[in-house]
Amino acid sequence: MRLITKNDTSLVVGLIAGTVVIFQRPLRFVWEAALDVQDRYHVDLLPALTIFAGVFIFHEARKRQQAKAESRAAAIEAAQARVRAAELEQLMAFSQSLANSLDPTTLQQVMARHKDIQFASRGKSHVARQAQIHRLRHVVRELANRLPAELRADPVVQDLTEYGCGTLMHLVRLLSPRLDGEDHTKDIDFTRSGIRTRWQAGYEHGQRVLAEKPWECDVDMLQGIVIHESQE
Repeated sequence: MRLITKNDTSLVVGLIAGTVVIFQRPLRFVWEAALDVQDRYHVDLLPALTIFAGVFIFHEARKRQQAKAESRAAAIEAAQARVRAAELEQLMAFSQSLANSLDPTTLQQVMARHKDIQFASRGKSHVARQAQIHRLRHVVRELANRLPAELRADPVVQDLTEYGCGTLMHLVRLLSPRLDGEDHTKDIDFTRSGIRTRWQAGYEHGQRVLAEKPWECDVDMLQGIVIHESQE
């Protein structure tokens, strides 16, 4: 607790002035003694004392400023530590609530579904890219057919038209069917029973797709690749 605050400035000035008045005679005696020492020993005592006093006051003021700066930095660090502690407390509370709401079976189902989406999205991106490329080849072929005969005879144009393609492909995506009792380790299940069960499920799924014949439909001839999404 501070004994003197900014509001006590006038009181401090009055106390200093009163102290100077009270000790006026002793201070005058000290002053005269200092002058006598200067004259007797031929030294500049008063200027040296003035320099010492100034350096001391400057040093104390600088220490006080450093102490204030360190105090403010410590207060900021303490506030940041409180904020981090509150965030960690909220994160721990969320983690605890999440752990209490999900049992091991649910977590395994979530991980298994995550792998299904991951592998399916990877296949979709590759197929979409190939479909885009094949459609561009159909567009090149269609543009070449619309060129005049003299342009089609140009060797440069002939080299470019070789990038065209007129084939039409039907792609049926066979999704891996879900099996009873499988979990998130199904992609590394190489047991004899696991392989046999999955092979049989895939075979039956393929038979159903062949019976449905999704490729027997009207399509855009510029499409190049027609993608049919099969159901599990």
